[in-house]
Amino acid sequence: MGGLKRTYRALTALSLAALGTAATAIGNAPRAGAAGIFGAEPLAEGSTVALAQSVDGNRWNLVVVERLQPGSGCWQQQANGLVSLEPGALSNEALCNRLQSSSGYSLRAGGQDLRAPWRLRIEANGNRLELQALNPSLPAPITIGTAALPKRADASALPSFTLNPGWNFQKRSYEGRLLSHVYLSTPDAPAVLQARARGTQSIGLPTASLPTLPAPAARTRDPLPGQVITLPVVPFRDDANLRASN
Repeated sequence: MGGLKRTYRALTALSLAALGTAATAIGNAPRAGAAGIFGAEPLAEGSTVALAQSVDGNRWNLVVVERLQPGSGCWQQQANGLVSLEPGALSNEALCNRLQSSSGYSLRAGGQDLRAPWRLRIEANGNRLELQALNPSLPAPITIGTAALPKRADASALPSFTLNPGWNFQKRSYEGRLLSHVYLSTPDAPAVLQARARGTQSIGLPTASLPTLPAPAARTRDPLPGQVITLPVVPFRDDANLRASN
């Protein structure tokens, strides 16, 4: 009986140890939302558009539409620069990927997901709309793209943003599998974006300016042996005699 008890205690200890190891492994497993877990793949040129949808007449919401199949409708580009959506195609999730909130799109910089407090917003500026990356801790937003401000809001035709150089659309990936989430992405690191928002070009201490030294006086070349140098004749001017004669 004593041998059975010792065997049972040993098995119990091994079971608890195995459970502890499994629990540690689960606790250390990367979460899907952890930083650096997601990858990104570039989207084909012309397969995705960022649109501004009017909300209550004076506010705008970002809508991102992606063509999942080449040649599928999803939207039509109009001559006036606006884009008209095709409801029939949009209703087919196998053809079109329509994203209307931050759960479907976000910012990515230098291979990193930009989480809160970073966010996207659309602001009217004169006769155009600006798609901006905003961080409340920075003095100014960063403009990602621009669109012409329409003369009147139209639910069937939306302004389309042209992304600034250095920005593009990418698709979120996880363990080699593409997800529906779309990034507005730039290869610049977050620190570069922050410096740009502050109006500086680099991060670090300002470079001390060196004093400007006067240019050295021109030197007269020494004459060669036997060489005669003729100097210009400067007429003598006697200012005293000139004043006396006047």
